[in-house]
Amino acid sequence: MEINFKILVVDDNYGLRESLEDILAVNGYVVETAEKGSEAIALSRANKYDIAIVDISLPDISGIKTVEEITRLSPITEFIYMTGQASVDSAIEAVKQKNIISYETKPLDLDSLLAIINQVAKRRKLDKKLGESEKALQKSISLLSSVIESPDNITIIALDNNFNYLCFNTTHAKQMKDIYDVEIELGQNILTYIPIEEDHLNMNENYKRALKGEQFSIISQYGPANNKLWYESIYNPIYDNSHQIVGLTVFATEITERMKMEEILRQSEKLKSIGTITAGIS
Repeated sequence: MEINFKILVVDDNYGLRESLEDILAVNGYVVETAEKGSEAIALSRANKYDIAIVDISLPDISGIKTVEEITRLSPITEFIYMTGQASVDSAIEAVKQKNIISYETKPLDLDSLLAIINQVAKRRKLDKKLGESEKALQKSISLLSSVIESPDNITIIALDNNFNYLCFNTTHAKQMKDIYDVEIELGQNILTYIPIEEDHLNMNENYKRALKGEQFSIISQYGPANNKLWYESIYNPIYDNSHQIVGLTVFATEITERMKMEEILRQSEKLKSIGTITAGIS
């Protein structure tokens, strides 16, 4: 039940309008009523209703025309038709319209009607929560995007459980273009962009380790054999509110020049050691 869920009842039968208003109000709904189609349309200009329960036969204009006008004024409104003179033709004509959720015959089955309304109310409530969650997610993504774009020398990516991109910074996109000559996109599997088998296998292994809950750093080489680059990468799993792993992040820094300098230093130390040994033998 949704306290702010608004319902409009349109019927020229005063007793039926009052009965529906009382029953729906007891169940926590905000209810307004109208005797004529023109009155219902006027109310819809000033109010937005979640559901309108409309009799097909009204004193001034038809219920079908009334629904068309209310839909134009309020596209979010859903409709339940009711009629005491049901026919196949009227039912077919009614359900051709948008947002028609039910076609009820009089005398109404109030339990069935209330069940339909309760279902719609629950769905609307879930849709609202989903919309709020999506807004919060977009806000978080925007914040994350601004954070990951701040360093220009660090590759930052986030992947889901299937290794699909959740986000990446421009540094990563540039490096993927430079190394593998690919244009990457959000939602795509990173491994589909990797043509070098050794790199593909290394990434796959590291991602699986992170998705098992392991936090680790590793130094690896990536790229073609004639132009391999060294990266120091930090892997972390991403957890949701239930502490379930839903993805991973990678922070990688290119350290090719550092590795070259360390290799030169090692060679220098090696030559120095050889010189010392040679002098000792002499």
